[in-house]
This record gives sequence, C-alpha cells and structure tokens, in this order.
Amino acid sequence: SLSRIATLSRFLTIFFKLYIDDILKGKEVAVVYSGGDDAFIVGAWSDVLESAFEIQEKFSLFTQNPSFTISAGYLVCDPKEPLYQMAKMSGDMEESAKASGRNRFAFFLKERKTKDEDLSIEVRKEEPLWVDCFKIKRWKEEILRDFAELKDGHYELMLPRSLLYRLLEISRGWKEGEKIYPYIYLIYVVGRIRESLRKKGLEDKWMNFARANLLKTENIPLFTHLVYWLD
Repeated sequence: SLSRIATLSRFLTIFFKLYIDDILKGKEVAVVYSGGDDAFIVGAWSDVLESAFEIQEKFSLFTQNPSFTISAGYLVCDPKEPLYQMAKMSGDMEESAKASGRNRFAFFLKERKTKDEDLSIEVRKEEPLWVDCFKIKRWKEEILRDFAELKDGHYELMLPRSLLYRLLEISRGWKEGEKIYPYIYLIYVVGRIRESLRKKGLEDKWMNFARANLLKTENIPLFTHLVYWLD
C-alpha cells in the first residue's frame, strides 16, 4: 500500500540521514551526500573502506530482512582527482556491483577507460558478494595479526612480498580458465612459505591458515582483492 511504501521510504531516510553519522563518528571521512537510499563518502582510503563494511553490517541489523541489500562501489583516487570525477567513477563501481547481481561490493578492482577525455570505469560482472568481502576482510585481519608487526604506525609483513604477486598471478590464471596449473602452483607457493616461516616458529599458524582459506578452490578468485588490500 502507499502508506507502507511511505513508511519504508521514511525509515531508509532515517538510516541514511541520521544513523550513518554515528557509524562514521571518529573516522577521517566526509559525507558528501547521504539521503533516501544512497550515500557518497570521501576520505582516508582505509577509513572509507572500513566504513563501507560497518554501514553494511548496521544496515542488515537495521532492516532485519535479507531482502534489503546494499550495492556499493569503492575507489582509490589520486588526492588531486576532481571531486566530480571521483563521483563519476565511484558511481560506475556501484553500477558494476549492481550488474553483478546486487548485494555486492566492488572494491579495488577497476578497469579505467579514457574516451573523449572523460575518465570512466568499465562495468564488470564478477564483483564479490558481501559475504565474500567479509571473508576477505577476515583473511586480511588474520594475516596482519599473525604474520605482521606494527612498527611506527605501519604494518610490516613477515611473509615474503613475493607471495602477494604469486597469489595475484594464481588468481588471474584461474579466472582465465586455467585450473590445474594455478592450483599446483598454489600448493608449491604455500609449501615454500612454510619453509621460510619455520625458523620464526610460524609454520603451524601458516599451514592452518592456508588449509582453511588459501587451498580452497572457491576462494582463489578472491585472492586479487586480498592482495590489493594488503599491499
């Protein structure tokens, strides 16, 4: 009925106009626009990314209904990028999430195309579902907790940096249709990292993490997002 639609619209407005301020409190972000069922936020790259996950979590609690979902796009830009271009490109990322089936978060992966001096982003059809995004977030947090040291406000990985490039290579090969070789290569890479961590006493932690996450074939397409985030 019209009254129920009006009620729904009013509560969505309450979330995106009022509750979102509490979610973002204390973060280095600025709300350019928030109202109705939409928001555009700019700020420090890490705070904006963490905010996206918090908004999704709080929205799920607010609606208590899996039929209501969020599609989001996240973009890292040069600080000198004009704001209107940021809005255009992040809007393209959001459309990419919707084109993938909604309830998805398009972050880090982007294909820029320049046409008539207008910078745009090609819409992709393989953006991860929010459940996969939270999985990637958990991997990142586990790696920083168990295989990194915080020095002068920055994390230093105890893992070889070559691991990131190898995971990227494996993920890309998998997406291009190769299955057997990338997985064999992944097993080899995991084994080599195990050897390098043996002297540090991290061998068991690494193998537990690898078996639970990296060696599961359904997770291989997500490696690219993890690598960009860790990098």
